[in-house]
Amino acid sequence: MLGWVITGAIYSFTVIVVLVILLFCLPFTVELNRKGIMSTYKPAYMYCGSVALLSGIFALYSYLVFHFGNIYLQAGYFVAIVVTSVLSLGKLGRNKDNLGEYLENNKEYIDQEKLGGWLAK
Repeated sequence: MLGWVITGAIYSFTVIVVLVILLFCLPFTVELNRKGIMSTYKPAYMYCGSVALLSGIFALYSYLVFHFGNIYLQAGYFVAIVVTSVLSLGKLGRNKDNLGEYLENNKEYIDQEKLGGWLAK
């Protein structure tokens, strides 16, 4: 049971974050740059680094589970991934939480006046 909890937590903080980056943060960065609201792709480079790091962490965890774990831990690994994925579906893509966090984390790269005008549309 503890293995399921650990897998769910690691999956949430690695794979789910990677999916948010790939499905929301990177496309939104490109969109803001194309509209002239953001003048640099620096956040995209940082997000790519995060994708690589988080993917590596999850790959290492997966290796450890399948190399050293017993069959029950391995089964729990898959159950935890399915359950966590279903519970996290609403967190992916463009939503209020992701948008607010993105704007807060990248405010130094965003022209606030242009953003206000674009959001008002």
